[in-house]
Amino acid sequence: MTSDLIPEDFEERVLKASKKELQELISKASLSCNSDSLTEVLIRLHNENQIDIITVFSEIRQEPSSGAHFFQKRRIFEAILPNLNADIAKVMDCVLHLIEEAGEDLSANVVLQPFADYCSANPSRPSRGLELVEESPELYVPLILPILIAGSQLEFTFYFDSTLRLINCENIEIRKSAVLALGRLQYQDNTDFPDIALGSLEILLEKETDDITLANLIDSAARFYKYEVPLQPRINQAIDTALLKGGDFALNTASNLFGLRNEELPENAINIILKHLQNVNPYHKLSLDNIDYGIASLVEKDGQNKTIEFLEQILLKSKGEISLSTFDSTCYKILENKENIFSRIVTKWLLSGKSQLCKAIFDIVSLPYGDDLIISIDPSEIDISNYNEIYFLARKAIGYLFFKPISAASIIVSLIKVVSEDEIFQALSELLFDPLLINYPGQVRNYLDQQIQTTISSPLKEALQAAVNSLESYVADLNTVSTIPEIHPPQRNIDAYNLRFQKQCSEYMTQAEKSSALFSILPKSLLLYYGNKSIDYVYAYNSEVKRVETPLKKLGDGEKISISIPSLTLIDPLGLDYMLRMFQVEQLNKNETDKPRLG
Repeated sequence: MTSDLIPEDFEERVLKASKKELQELISKASLSCNSDSLTEVLIRLHNENQIDIITVFSEIRQEPSSGAHFFQKRRIFEAILPNLNADIAKVMDCVLHLIEEAGEDLSANVVLQPFADYCSANPSRPSRGLELVEESPELYVPLILPILIAGSQLEFTFYFDSTLRLINCENIEIRKSAVLALGRLQYQDNTDFPDIALGSLEILLEKETDDITLANLIDSAARFYKYEVPLQPRINQAIDTALLKGGDFALNTASNLFGLRNEELPENAINIILKHLQNVNPYHKLSLDNIDYGIASLVEKDGQNKTIEFLEQILLKSKGEISLSTFDSTCYKILENKENIFSRIVTKWLLSGKSQLCKAIFDIVSLPYGDDLIISIDPSEIDISNYNEIYFLARKAIGYLFFKPISAASIIVSLIKVVSEDEIFQALSELLFDPLLINYPGQVRNYLDQQIQTTISSPLKEALQAAVNSLESYVADLNTVSTIPEIHPPQRNIDAYNLRFQKQCSEYMTQAEKSSALFSILPKSLLLYYGNKSIDYVYAYNSEVKRVETPLKKLGDGEKISISIPSLTLIDPLGLDYMLRMFQVEQLNKNETDKPRLG
């Protein structure tokens, strides 16, 4: 019976409506009526042959003006489909029509699950559906997966045998879907069917070369992990072989397993998948996102060695095309374990001297995790008796983290804490002074003052104080020459330099905007420095244009915005650039254990 929320004349209007009118009537009713009551009425009227609801939905179109209404109507169809009495051929045509009309929307295939439920409601439906697929594969092959799965719920042996037959079909589209279906059939525990299915996949694997079919084979093989432990070595071998033969589709399926279904995988399977994911296409964002989720999960499970090794390999193999910032979830997990895994990564990667790994550290530090990320080195990763190694690590920290001065200084401070010789104390103290304190006399000085006040180690306190004293002497010397006219350029030269610098910044910004995905889809607004508001025009769905004014406000009391610019970028930019490049490219001779050649 109808709900009170259904208008009393609703059924009468439905029966009198044309197909087009009925579409709109259903759409409007879905917004104002109880959905269960609405579907109940439509199912009853269809099954009593008073309306043909399949024909109605077979003529629904997604038009630019329809917006979300198309999917709203389709949801009604998805709700009623499992309970309809209708010819399966007609239903299959309707389902395919709705999928095609949905286009590239992510929900396009959602209707396949209600279709599977419709098939499993009557044993004749999957049987007839399978016949139609084999008679007209060019039309119906997208529906083979739900048909086989639904059939296996009713008569497992028949549909299992049918799937085994179809995975060897000459039609590549049927073969792809049958391979995917084989892992999703409703297997019973303690039977030989998983063993037989895996054997069939192994035979297919020997001759299969299609990348999508290999990807589907990986997906199906992985689903057999849950059945019998003795099958695991064979499953591992099948996945390994498929990944060796496959391409980007196979790797994407492997990334999906690792990122979203890793709880199903034994550890040795994860090791195999990680080995192949090092070769992922740098331009496949979905695969990279899946990898990111999986690695972040590994960090949570204390998989330090596996995490670090994989990140190293994928960064090095990509030759700079993949940056660590791609794996933002992983980076945040690493930072949450700052005193554990992050310290180890920083120490290990800086000591490697490899540019891809050292740049990756800057990527992590540049995340919006905090303004001043304090970093400690991992003493277990260095030989504290090898002074050249310590000095090399300090210079690498400056070379790659110079524009994150507190992070660079904190690494040097942590190095000072683990050394014991006066000579290396002095060398590290000099690096704190030049180039860090000279370029960032405010930030780094404040950080070192805090360290001096809180530390109880006399050698550390002396080294830090020596660096601060050097800064004070440097500033005093600068003040003594402030009256010498020869060192002060004319104002016109200063203005010319500032104009040139401003022009360069504008050119750099223009270049960055051209390569920015964000600026390619968002409009650009220009704020004039003498203005007090910004004006935007918002286009509504009905093409109405609305003017929106946003007042510009001053910062409140106590609010500050500051940008630290290294001093030497104004005094000696070429010299500073040369020094940083030297720090970045120099390599460590690990066989050399003598005291450092300082300077």
